[in-house]
Amino acid sequence: MSTSVYIRRDGVAVLTLRNPPVNSLSQAHCKSLVQNMKILQSNPTVKGIVITGEGKFFSGGAEIMEFEYHIRRGAKMDMASGIHVVMNTIDSTNKPVVAAINGMALGGGFEVALASHYRVAVPTAKVGLPEVNLGLLPGGQGTQRLPRLAGVQVALQTMLAGQPIPAPLAKRQKMVDEIVPADKLIDTAATIALTKPVRRTSEMTCTTADRVMVVGGAVEMGLNQIDRFRKHQIAPDAIGRCVKAAVDSGGDFQKGCRVEQQEFDKLLYSKESGALRHLFFAERLANKVSGVRAKPLPIRKVGVVGAGLMGGGIAMCFVAKGIPVVLLDAKQEFLSKGMGLIKKNYETSVARKSIKPEVAVKRLGLIKPSLDYADFADCDIVIEAVFENLKLKQDIFKQLDKVAKPDALLCSNTSSLDIDAIASAVPRRAKNVVGTHFFSPANVMKLLENVRTKEASDTTIATVMAMGKLINKVAVLVGNCDGFVGNRMLGPYGAEVRQMVEEGGDLAKFDAVATDFGMAMGPLSMSDLVGQDLFWRARSS
Repeated sequence: MSTSVYIRRDGVAVLTLRNPPVNSLSQAHCKSLVQNMKILQSNPTVKGIVITGEGKFFSGGAEIMEFEYHIRRGAKMDMASGIHVVMNTIDSTNKPVVAAINGMALGGGFEVALASHYRVAVPTAKVGLPEVNLGLLPGGQGTQRLPRLAGVQVALQTMLAGQPIPAPLAKRQKMVDEIVPADKLIDTAATIALTKPVRRTSEMTCTTADRVMVVGGAVEMGLNQIDRFRKHQIAPDAIGRCVKAAVDSGGDFQKGCRVEQQEFDKLLYSKESGALRHLFFAERLANKVSGVRAKPLPIRKVGVVGAGLMGGGIAMCFVAKGIPVVLLDAKQEFLSKGMGLIKKNYETSVARKSIKPEVAVKRLGLIKPSLDYADFADCDIVIEAVFENLKLKQDIFKQLDKVAKPDALLCSNTSSLDIDAIASAVPRRAKNVVGTHFFSPANVMKLLENVRTKEASDTTIATVMAMGKLINKVAVLVGNCDGFVGNRMLGPYGAEVRQMVEEGGDLAKFDAVATDFGMAMGPLSMSDLVGQDLFWRARSS
């Protein structure tokens, strides 16, 4: 939990952030960083300073648990004597300071890079200010430095979206100065430290064009665009006020920082941020299964039974990670329709420029449509995704039992049926059977309910939990009960709205109330997306 320093023969000191696993900026880590910066500043043999991170991270940012500690004590977080000391110490150093971004630089980690005089990154690095996802804003002077360095538009997009930005894009947006191979990162950073003058972001001012944009309503436009995704959240407006302060404060950098401190304090103690931080910790905790220490099996090839909306979406999840998929259905017409829908989804993504055409072609090429169960013979996992009919699912599992390799996992995407009853169809493989309940559309929704069966082995559980992480899902291990967890919560919600419809209510109004409240989709629209026929079939069976 400390920084380390070595001084090269050329007089450049390399200061390494060392706080595994992500080099988070805990109070102790920050104290060590400041102490070493002051030592290097006073050392006459040191000509420049390079800051980098140990391992795969530059720094993942602040230690969020320390926020919770202050809040529970009812104590105010004094950023001016905390994280701001780190940034001011780096910024005010009279020797060139270069951030050598070796991996992820997020939140406070990226703010350390912004406080440095120059930034060099490896091609695979990513930078970002994701605090908005916790209902917060960048509280380490990021709201003041980024607009000065990269401009108001880039700063707003970065802070309001809260997503990591690949280093090549960050360079085009002037957040990073150079992109170099990993084996040349430190040498390049050292060369810059020896040949470039001190260049402080605190001494920069926003451009005249940015001032005109802000007067013309650029901040409000940015907030309007993000409102659809962050409805009723209070952090975006606070970020907007900070960006305006960065423009208005001109050469008085600390004036803008004081606005940032005030806005950060209000957010930190808000109910909204408290709820989002709770969600953050809950998601991290959900992936840790108590008592399961088995190593997950490797996933090299996946089979999916059912080429409908759900099966196709599941297939897309795996091919996005370069894993080949065998997609099976009972009839060629069903298979052709399913592949057509997948192709259409990729065409839409290409049109939106979220993926390149060659990526879409590559992913489609990883999906093998099939009518023959024998094609599952070398699959590590087979996921059944047909409609809710217990006998049909049991018959499918019996077919899989004949062809799947002995250690293959057999999974059901059922949203409500008894997983143990499905597993009973293949008693010899019961330890390899588990529920993997994706939510529709599977290629978009983040939640994955892994349903534990009575006989499921620790290896099976470990594998499906690792699978969720592999395909970027929030995997939650749940018990085998009616509706599991997700649908158990949605049940009363959906039943109430259907009752109001039967009483003569306005369908559109019910959905509008839900979306106005902040739900991504109304309950009736959600039922339409999942498919009303699925509910009917489930009741019929």
